Amino acid sequence: MAKNLLEVIDELDARLTEQEKAHLRTTKERELIALHFGLGLWIRNQ
Repeated sequence: MAKNLLEVIDELDARLTEQEKAHLRTTKERELIALHFGLGLWIRNQ
């Protein structure tokens, strides 16, 4: 379990593919809400 936000970011960087990272970078902020119950919950639980 991650101890702080930087550890969560490192874990995301290691787990996400380059394609997934590119998708996150290009997704409009208002559309990121669609990730709430998947990626968002994972981040919360870390």
